[in-house]
Amino acid sequence: MLRLCSLVILMIILATMIPAHMGAEVASVSLVDMNSRARFVGVVHEDSVSQVSEIFQFLSDRFPRFPLFWGKTAYASVKEVWKGSVYRQISYRASPSWVCDLSKAAAGIDAVVFLDKAQLYGLEITWDGRGRYPLIGDGSTYHIDIGDAKLPPELASKTIAVSEYKKNLVVDDLKAWCLAHNK
Repeated sequence: MLRLCSLVILMIILATMIPAHMGAEVASVSLVDMNSRARFVGVVHEDSVSQVSEIFQFLSDRFPRFPLFWGKTAYASVKEVWKGSVYRQISYRASPSWVCDLSKAAAGIDAVVFLDKAQLYGLEITWDGRGRYPLIGDGSTYHIDIGDAKLPPELASKTIAVSEYKKNLVVDDLKAWCLAHNK
């Protein structure tokens, strides 16, 4: 027990000496790149998200690639598979691994996800969390807010302008494109 406490104290001391982030810039993301990198693409229902204690969250922020401090994990039911193996349930990292990472999840949300193999184990959302798109809709037609993702011409022409800065894409159009490109 004393060794474990000593190890945790040592890690906390080391964590305070390492900068929380190094200057970095996130590359622009394209749907083609996200799709080619992903091992799983589909629609999921995020059933639950594990919470981590404050000490583990602190250490996770300082040591993002150390698996013990991986942060939150989303547990989701798979509704549709557009690429990859067919699973009933899937789990993936649902918290940032560095300062520009947008990874997150919320219980009760349906989302289109592009998941890739994490560096150490498990799955993570591609392009630093930018491969997760919560569904927007009324039950008959669903859309996703595509954010700043670059779309191929055949999908870019099908976007719906919501505002000057926001465009949505019909999920069925995205599904058809993914299925055609993931044969």
